[in-house]
Amino acid sequence: MGSSKPPKFNDTFEVYQMRLKLYLEQRDSWGVVTGAETRHATDPVLQRHFDDRNRLAMETIIRGVKGANAQNVCNFDTAKEMWETLTAEKTQRDFSYAVPLKRELYTHSYTPGRKMADYIQEMNSLRQRLQHMGTSYVIQDNEMS
Repeated sequence: MGSSKPPKFNDTFEVYQMRLKLYLEQRDSWGVVTGAETRHATDPVLQRHFDDRNRLAMETIIRGVKGANAQNVCNFDTAKEMWETLTAEKTQRDFSYAVPLKRELYTHSYTPGRKMADYIQEMNSLRQRLQHMGTSYVIQDNEMS
């Protein structure tokens, strides 16, 4: 069993996203956030179950963010809306951002005397930022060599 405390957005967005995903998956609520699960149209028992998981996810998201991030997501009725808003703000999913990011990834080179671990971490960070922009920006392992 993982952490009993909801994750806080006090690192990169990618780290928060993974912590939130793991936390809510343990509580059977991540599908509510992603939209993989929707509220049942007629069954009141299933509706109640969905509503409980949606409230848990909403509470987890709002408690994990601060300031402007909290203000931007606090007026939504579903965890999915909150998450989509936060994701859109934090990943800048537009082409004008992807081009310089890809250029930076492909031109980033190792400098002798530097720690190799730092270089690899920077490369992986650039790759993750592209991945979070959508599937069309994913860099495969064979492209990294």
